[in-house]
Amino acid sequence: MGGNKGVGRFSCDRLGKHLTLYTKTSQQAAYNKLNISWNDFEDNDLVKFENVGVKRSTGKPLPHHIKSQLNSANTVLEISGLRNDWDYKKLQSLKKELAQLINPFEENKDIQIEIHAKEYINQDAEVDVEFSRVNGLISNNIYEAIGLSTTRIEVKLRKGSIHTKLIDRGELIYETQEESNLEHINDIPINIDLSFLNRAAKTRFTRFMGITALDFGHVFLFKNGYRVMPYGVRGSDILGYDDRKSQGQMRFLGSRDLLGQINILENSPALIEPSSRDGGLIKNDAYRELEKLFKQNALVRLEAYVVGITFKDNTDKDKEDSSGIYKEKSRIGIIDLINKLVNNKKVEIIDYHKELVDIIDEKSNDFTSTIKNLKQIAAASKNTYLLNQIKSAELKYTALEQAKKEAEAASLEARKTAAEENAKANRALEAQKLAEKELEKEIKRSLFLKSLTEVDVEDVIGLSHQVIYDATNIKNTVNDALERISLDGEHFNGSVALQILQSISLSNQKVLLASQFATRANFRHQSDGITEDMVAFLKDYILVSINPNALNINVTVDIDEGIEFPRTFKPLELSIIIDNFVSNAQKARAPHINFKVSIKDGALNITVNDDGNGLGSEIDTSRIFDLGYSGTQGSGIGLYHIKSVLTQLNGTVKLIKTSNNEAKFLVEIKDENQL
Repeated sequence: MGGNKGVGRFSCDRLGKHLTLYTKTSQQAAYNKLNISWNDFEDNDLVKFENVGVKRSTGKPLPHHIKSQLNSANTVLEISGLRNDWDYKKLQSLKKELAQLINPFEENKDIQIEIHAKEYINQDAEVDVEFSRVNGLISNNIYEAIGLSTTRIEVKLRKGSIHTKLIDRGELIYETQEESNLEHINDIPINIDLSFLNRAAKTRFTRFMGITALDFGHVFLFKNGYRVMPYGVRGSDILGYDDRKSQGQMRFLGSRDLLGQINILENSPALIEPSSRDGGLIKNDAYRELEKLFKQNALVRLEAYVVGITFKDNTDKDKEDSSGIYKEKSRIGIIDLINKLVNNKKVEIIDYHKELVDIIDEKSNDFTSTIKNLKQIAAASKNTYLLNQIKSAELKYTALEQAKKEAEAASLEARKTAAEENAKANRALEAQKLAEKELEKEIKRSLFLKSLTEVDVEDVIGLSHQVIYDATNIKNTVNDALERISLDGEHFNGSVALQILQSISLSNQKVLLASQFATRANFRHQSDGITEDMVAFLKDYILVSINPNALNINVTVDIDEGIEFPRTFKPLELSIIIDNFVSNAQKARAPHINFKVSIKDGALNITVNDDGNGLGSEIDTSRIFDLGYSGTQGSGIGLYHIKSVLTQLNGTVKLIKTSNNEAKFLVEIKDENQL
């Protein structure tokens, strides 16, 4: 019943119960006044609106609270009986909404919006940001807010020709002219103004406007001076650039990055709004060409510069000025960008930044490709000065390259000579190290058990063989006697005999070892003390003397890396300790015995472990170091000998308890300073 649209009527009804309308032409002196009460239209739904009576009158003066404009045609709407309370915050929100009805990118003196709210004048005085104050003319000049802090592209369509300027923070990058291939909007004057806001520009905008750029909007559309909804509204992606950005966050720009306008300067029937007035322009052929003009000539070219050049400078996002574009890397990108436009036969280069599009450093890795681009730009723009600069730079570059090649050749030869000398030195050093190792090995063999030095070698060997043979028989006889005594102690006065035979056995073992050492160099004084590395002696004695001659058992030694234990000792005494451990392991039928050598708290530790039968449950471990006590039907002297010798070396031996009662011992020999 209310007609096809009725948008204005419903808006007034929603705001207040009563509407008073004042209107006049420029020739009329008096106003026509219309008093409307919306409740009158709701009494009977079957009555058409045009049949509902309203009060009409004529009068010259306007109410004192309405600003008079008698000399011009004007219409005044006064809404009363408001349906909602309008507090300060709500009026601030209204002002921001009204501000977006005004084109913020172009000054328009024909359209002015002013708010009078006297009750909030004092509250306005407390607000620092002018844009956030309620009272006064609504000004919406975006360029005052962002100043020269943005990267901006301007596109103008005039009679089939497209004129483009790219400006980065106040500095012209390039200016072009090209013929359009549009059919339906060629004759419609259209301006596109699109800016990229980096972080510094967004901060400046918020500081000036009292609202973030994102909340303010992004790309607005104006037709004949009036805004078309919902272009620019936060969350609206009617132009599709947010969807496009989702396909490549670092390759495309979206509503969070952009601020601008599409301004259709004439009220053309080709670009029209639907009756709802909130769905944008009707999507016809003309509109699709408008989208094409925006995307291809504005958005894509702005992205080519921002994403392709300024994004690569990590510091640029916080700069309000254009200092970053003078860096060599940025200049190379700009030269390449302009050269691509030059190579487009449909585009005419009108102007470009001469200082940026200039010769770069001859030492740059991109010099050759950049010079090629510069040649094309200079030729297209007929810039003879730049062409001469290019020729001069090429001569310098050729000379530099020649000098570089000669220097590289000389450097290569020097490196080759140095490498040969270095190889010789390394070979000599390796030979020296090998000789030192051989010498050290020979010294150790000479010190511990190797080189025969006597002149009459055959006699010495023969004598040694006889001594070993006799001493072995004596040892076997003594051991046999000790076993008999241990079996029948009451008839043999075992206590005394054990002490005597233990002494004989120990002396005999020393004779046996002495006869073995008699054929070795530097051990004629083996019965006397020597001051040497005890670790080195143990290693050589076990690996050189014991392991090769041990029957049915593998004797190994593990030594912590890099340790030494120099002190005075008698080689015979250490030999007795090692021999007795090996002998006990053989009696326990062990296929392997290991000596683990380490240093702890300044003392030499030797952990002895074999994999023999172990200690039976019947063994009294508290007596295993007592003279004559044996768990293997042996003599019970071996461990006693070990303990006795270690006592003379200020050392100790103890049994390490294990879960399976294996034979595991810890020998500790203190440093001489700890005696």
